[in-house]
Amino acid sequence: MRNHTAALITFSLVAMSAAGMATAPPSEVRLADENVAHQARITRQAIQSGDVATIAVARAKLQAARAAAWGKRHPAKPPTHLIAGR
Repeated sequence: MRNHTAALITFSLVAMSAAGMATAPPSEVRLADENVAHQARITRQAIQSGDVATIAVARAKLQAARAAAWGKRHPAKPPTHLIAGR
């Protein structure tokens, strides 16, 4: 019983600390959003230029910027946090 209690306490502490570390600071989220807006402007300019290769590159960069911003807003949860949530 004593081993189970120590393991439970340790597991709880790890789960709580991992949840605290998983959030991105607001400044990183803001920078990611600004990057998305910048890439959207570049994509619109590329579409107006009409060059197919430039449009493809701009759209890929926009998609990557959106994915990075989404990742900042919704950080991955560590496995210990997922198990603790059940």
